[in-house]
Amino acid sequence: INHIKNFIDIEKNTKLTLIEIYTNSTFNVNTHIKINNNSKIKHHILNYNNKKNTNIIKYNININNNIKYNQNYISKNNTKYYFKTTFIGINSKIKIKCLNKTKKKQFQETKHNIEHKKPYNKSNCLIKNITTNQSKIKSVGIIHINKKSFKTKTNLQMNGIILSKKSTINHKPQLSIKNKNIICNHSSTVGTFDKIILLYMKTRGINNINIIKLLIKSFTYSIVKNIPHIIYKLTKNL
Repeated sequence: INHIKNFIDIEKNTKLTLIEIYTNSTFNVNTHIKINNNSKIKHHILNYNNKKNTNIIKYNININNNIKYNQNYISKNNTKYYFKTTFIGINSKIKIKCLNKTKKKQFQETKHNIEHKKPYNKSNCLIKNITTNQSKIKSVGIIHINKKSFKTKTNLQMNGIILSKKSTINHKPQLSIKNKNIICNHSSTVGTFDKIILLYMKTRGINNINIIKLLIKSFTYSIVKNIPHIIYKLTKNL
């Protein structure tokens, strides 16, 4: 197993696109990122390891003042992914988008922990999961809002699609709110594709395989639409 620790300190007034691609190896990665004032960061993470071993990926990110941080995470293998971000400044905004897909007997576990320690910040976390065969996905989303985090706006959305009877998705959204002067939304759905939609598409002359492909593309579009072309080409095999 490769044990890797990364420490990234992003200077103030930085505009940066950070791309990480995890390929065929077994690893335990722990990354700490500090984003300093007035920075705009786009962070793309692609994990498409084909080995059977379970990989562990951890991120701990500190958000200072006037930060815009967008993350796209896409994975298709046996992985435990733990993401924690902490607002230590004000007037910052983060958008987290996570897409997980499993097949055969694969298992994925994701945990997103967003902690609001300061006021006037915004967070939006979107998690989408797709399972097939006998695979399993467990996703936990946690939003912490402490007493000093007034005027906070946050949203947690978790959506899952099950493509076979023996696969499972387990969503666990959690909210810890200690301030009433905030706006906080959360939702969680798990299901299969609507039979009426499937029947309608069949009447338009589309076969079953292409129907599923089209519906999966529609389901994942909100996550993959803004990723760089080099990563988009790789995601076609997911």
